[in-house]
Amino acid sequence: MNVFEELFSALAGGRVLDAATGEGGFIRVLHKYLISYTEIVGIDSSGRMIKTAQRKNKNQKVHFVQMNAEQIGFNEASFDTVSIAVSLHHLENVPQVLGEMKRVLKPGGMFIICEMHRDGLTEAQFNAIRIHHWAAEVDAALGTLHDRTFARAEILDYIDDLNLYDVITRDIQQIDADPMKDKVVRS
Repeated sequence: MNVFEELFSALAGGRVLDAATGEGGFIRVLHKYLISYTEIVGIDSSGRMIKTAQRKNKNQKVHFVQMNAEQIGFNEASFDTVSIAVSLHHLENVPQVLGEMKRVLKPGGMFIICEMHRDGLTEAQFNAIRIHHWAAEVDAALGTLHDRTFARAEILDYIDDLNLYDVITRDIQQIDADPMKDKVVRS
């Protein structure tokens, strides 16, 4: 059993918002592992990403909207679950985005943050982080917001600032992930 199956397979997501959805990759994780959901809405500020997400996700209960996560255009308490995955380091104002996500989350709802961090890595994984940091510098030079990977403590500080209840944190390591494998290098 993988960690997503372990965490999500007994959870009913209800109405789900995935912020900074990009190409909708985490939505596919939620779709696969949540026991059920009524609807998933993915938002991203990039129209190009939304078009790609729509092309890659043909599920009738999944919708994509171009929207800035710093000003989420949904009413308060309108989602049972909110999520953001591998996107915090792409945001200009992380506290604002997380605050907006909390605003649209129903009381007692589920807030999911899945983010990579740079602590406790194998040498191969740390090389992948170095490559990621280099890509962040290239993106920044080209005018695209892309920050360096956060330390684990920084992510936990953001979570603490939300004043959530019943917080569960899990570190997921891809121990077998080697960024130097031919298949990975070619992709």
